[in-house]
Amino acid sequence: MDCSDENGGETFCLVCMDRYSESVAGEIWVQCTQCQMWAHEKCTAGVSWGYICPNCKSDVSDEDF
Repeated sequence: MDCSDENGGETFCLVCMDRYSESVAGEIWVQCTQCQMWAHEKCTAGVSWGYICPNCKSDVSDEDF
């Protein structure tokens, strides 16, 4: 896993907002297949393959606001 974002900053879990740099050794992180952001496997309810985050699953579009 690349632990920096596109701006060279820290990666955070998109669910709980914990830092990647503070992860427990061996902790699994998974990447959303749509937005490419990262989350702990435990925060994704154990989904480790084909994960789509709640933000990407949302039916609400920016145009609705």
